[in-house]
Amino acid sequence: VKAEQAYWVPKDGSLEWGNGDWINVHELNIYLTEIKAHHLAVMVDSCYVGGKFKGTNILDLTDNDDRQSFNENLEDNLNLRARSVLSSGSTGRVSDTAPNSENSIFALTFLNVLKASEQMSSPVNMMNVASNVRRAFVGNFNQKPYYYHPDTWVHGGGDFIFIPKKN
Repeated sequence: VKAEQAYWVPKDGSLEWGNGDWINVHELNIYLTEIKAHHLAVMVDSCYVGGKFKGTNILDLTDNDDRQSFNENLEDNLNLRARSVLSSGSTGRVSDTAPNSENSIFALTFLNVLKASEQMSSPVNMMNVASNVRRAFVGNFNQKPYYYHPDTWVHGGGDFIFIPKKN
Protein backbone atom coordinates (compact mmCIF):
# COMPACT_ATOMS: atom_id res chain seq x y z
CA VAL A 1 0.00 0.00 0.00
CA LYS A 2 1.39 3.35 -1.08
CA ALA A 3 -0.46 6.65 -0.51
CA GLU A 4 -3.47 4.67 0.80
CA GLN A 5 -3.78 2.86 -2.54
CA ALA A 6 -3.55 -0.87 -3.23
CA TYR A 7 -1.25 -1.95 -6.05
CA TRP A 8 -0.59 -5.22 -7.84
CA VAL A 9 3.05 -5.79 -8.66
CA PRO A 10 3.51 -8.04 -11.71
CA LYS A 11 5.81 -11.04 -11.31
CA ASP A 12 8.48 -9.21 -13.31
CA GLY A 13 7.64 -5.82 -11.77
CA SER A 14 10.10 -3.60 -9.98
CA LEU A 15 10.43 -3.83 -6.23
CA GLU A 16 10.33 -0.05 -5.90
CA TRP A 17 7.18 2.02 -6.35
CA GLY A 18 7.34 4.74 -8.99
CA ASN A 19 8.84 2.84 -11.91
CA GLY A 20 5.48 2.74 -13.70
CA ASP A 21 4.86 -1.01 -13.66
CA TRP A 22 2.73 -1.30 -10.52
CA ILE A 23 -1.01 -1.60 -11.21
CA ASN A 24 -3.23 0.69 -9.14
CA VAL A 25 -6.26 -1.42 -8.13
CA HIS A 26 -8.48 1.66 -7.67
CA GLU A 27 -7.77 2.83 -11.23
CA LEU A 28 -8.30 -0.70 -12.54
CA ASN A 29 -11.65 -0.81 -10.74
CA ILE A 30 -12.74 2.42 -12.48
CA TYR A 31 -11.66 1.06 -15.87
CA LEU A 32 -13.46 -2.28 -15.37
CA THR A 33 -16.63 -0.48 -14.24
CA GLU A 34 -16.73 1.33 -17.59
CA ILE A 35 -16.35 -1.76 -19.80
CA LYS A 36 -19.51 -2.22 -21.86
CA ALA A 37 -19.26 -6.03 -22.24
CA HIS A 38 -22.39 -7.94 -21.20
CA HIS A 39 -20.37 -10.57 -19.31
CA LEU A 40 -17.13 -9.81 -17.49
CA ALA A 41 -15.08 -12.17 -15.33
CA VAL A 42 -11.81 -11.15 -13.73
CA MET A 43 -9.58 -13.89 -12.37
CA VAL A 44 -6.75 -12.82 -10.11
CA ASP A 45 -4.01 -15.18 -8.94
CA SER A 46 -2.22 -12.83 -6.57
CA CYS A 47 -1.30 -12.31 -2.94
CA TYR A 48 -3.28 -9.88 -0.79
CA VAL A 49 -6.31 -9.61 -3.10
CA GLY A 50 -9.39 -10.61 -1.12
CA GLY A 51 -12.25 -8.24 -1.83
CA LYS A 52 -10.17 -5.37 -3.24
CA PHE A 53 -13.06 -4.50 -5.56
CA LYS A 54 -15.43 -4.77 -2.55
CA GLY A 55 -17.92 -7.60 -2.46
CA THR A 56 -19.11 -10.49 -0.30
CA ASN A 57 -17.53 -13.90 -0.88
CA ILE A 58 -20.36 -15.83 -2.55
CA LEU A 59 -18.60 -19.12 -1.79
CA ASP A 60 -19.38 -18.52 1.87
CA LEU A 61 -23.10 -18.36 1.03
CA THR A 62 -23.54 -21.34 -1.34
CA ASP A 63 -24.43 -24.97 -0.92
CA ASN A 64 -24.72 -27.96 -3.28
CA ASP A 65 -28.28 -27.02 -4.31
CA ASP A 66 -26.96 -23.71 -5.68
CA ARG A 67 -24.39 -25.52 -7.81
CA GLN A 68 -26.93 -28.02 -9.19
CA SER A 69 -29.19 -25.30 -10.57
CA PHE A 70 -26.81 -24.50 -13.47
CA ASN A 71 -28.93 -26.07 -16.23
CA GLU A 72 -32.17 -24.60 -14.88
CA ASN A 73 -30.69 -21.11 -14.93
CA LEU A 74 -28.54 -21.30 -18.08
CA GLU A 75 -30.77 -19.00 -20.16
CA ASP A 76 -30.93 -16.37 -17.40
CA ASN A 77 -27.18 -16.62 -16.84
CA LEU A 78 -26.53 -15.96 -20.52
CA ASN A 79 -29.10 -13.16 -20.93
CA LEU A 80 -28.54 -11.24 -17.70
CA ARG A 81 -25.49 -9.01 -17.19
CA ALA A 82 -22.66 -10.69 -15.29
CA ARG A 83 -19.80 -9.04 -13.39
CA SER A 84 -17.62 -11.19 -11.17
CA VAL A 85 -14.17 -11.63 -9.67
CA LEU A 86 -12.53 -14.89 -8.68
CA SER A 87 -9.33 -14.41 -6.71
CA SER A 88 -6.92 -17.02 -5.44
CA GLY A 89 -6.77 -15.70 -1.92
CA SER A 90 -7.82 -13.12 0.58
CA THR A 91 -5.57 -10.78 2.52
CA GLY A 92 -2.49 -12.98 2.85
CA ARG A 93 0.10 -14.68 0.69
CA VAL A 94 -0.93 -17.34 -1.83
CA SER A 95 0.95 -20.37 -3.11
CA ASP A 96 2.85 -19.87 -6.35
CA THR A 97 3.08 -23.45 -7.61
CA ALA A 98 1.30 -26.76 -7.18
CA PRO A 99 3.42 -29.89 -6.70
CA ASN A 100 4.76 -31.25 -10.01
CA SER A 101 3.45 -28.26 -11.94
CA GLU A 102 4.54 -24.88 -13.23
CA ASN A 103 1.15 -23.43 -12.26
CA SER A 104 -0.36 -22.38 -8.97
CA ILE A 105 -3.10 -24.54 -7.44
CA PHE A 106 -5.57 -21.81 -8.47
CA ALA A 107 -4.47 -21.80 -12.13
CA LEU A 108 -4.10 -25.58 -12.31
CA THR A 109 -7.62 -26.10 -10.98
CA PHE A 110 -9.03 -23.56 -13.44
CA LEU A 111 -7.24 -25.26 -16.36
CA ASN A 112 -8.47 -28.69 -15.23
CA VAL A 113 -12.08 -27.46 -15.03
CA LEU A 114 -11.83 -26.08 -18.57
CA LYS A 115 -10.28 -29.34 -19.85
CA ALA A 116 -13.05 -31.39 -18.24
CA SER A 117 -15.66 -29.07 -19.74
CA GLU A 118 -14.10 -29.51 -23.17
CA GLN A 119 -13.85 -33.31 -22.82
CA MET A 120 -17.51 -33.54 -21.81
CA SER A 121 -18.46 -30.96 -24.46
CA SER A 122 -20.41 -29.19 -21.75
CA PRO A 123 -20.46 -25.50 -20.77
CA VAL A 124 -19.23 -24.46 -17.33
CA ASN A 125 -20.04 -21.28 -15.43
CA MET A 126 -17.91 -19.16 -13.09
CA MET A 127 -19.84 -20.43 -10.07
CA ASN A 128 -18.75 -23.98 -10.94
CA VAL A 129 -15.17 -22.86 -11.55
CA ALA A 130 -15.17 -21.04 -8.20
CA SER A 131 -16.59 -24.09 -6.40
CA ASN A 132 -13.87 -26.31 -7.87
CA VAL A 133 -11.19 -23.80 -6.89
CA ARG A 134 -12.58 -23.66 -3.35
CA ARG A 135 -12.49 -27.49 -3.11
CA ALA A 136 -8.83 -27.47 -4.22
CA PHE A 137 -8.02 -25.45 -1.09
CA VAL A 138 -9.95 -27.53 1.47
CA GLY A 139 -7.72 -27.97 4.50
CA ASN A 140 -5.49 -25.07 3.49
CA PHE A 141 -6.05 -22.58 6.30
CA ASN A 142 -3.60 -20.06 4.83
CA GLN A 143 -5.40 -19.47 1.53
CA LYS A 144 -9.11 -18.90 0.90
CA PRO A 145 -10.36 -18.17 -2.64
CA TYR A 146 -12.88 -15.35 -3.08
CA TYR A 147 -15.68 -15.21 -5.67
CA TYR A 148 -17.82 -12.09 -5.66
CA HIS A 149 -19.70 -9.47 -7.64
CA PRO A 150 -18.09 -6.07 -6.98
CA ASP A 151 -20.63 -3.59 -5.60
CA THR A 152 -19.82 -0.86 -8.14
CA TRP A 153 -19.83 -3.07 -11.25
CA VAL A 154 -23.66 -3.33 -11.60
CA HIS A 155 -23.99 -7.12 -11.69
CA GLY A 156 -27.33 -8.10 -13.25
CA GLY A 157 -27.81 -11.63 -11.92
CA GLY A 158 -26.18 -13.50 -14.84
CA ASP A 159 -23.08 -15.64 -14.84
CA PHE A 160 -19.99 -15.87 -17.04
CA ILE A 161 -20.23 -19.09 -19.10
CA PHE A 162 -17.30 -20.91 -20.71
CA ILE A 163 -18.57 -22.77 -23.80
CA PRO A 164 -16.25 -25.35 -25.39
CA LYS A 165 -15.37 -24.62 -29.03
CA LYS A 166 -17.04 -27.86 -30.18
CA ASN A 167 -20.43 -26.45 -29.19
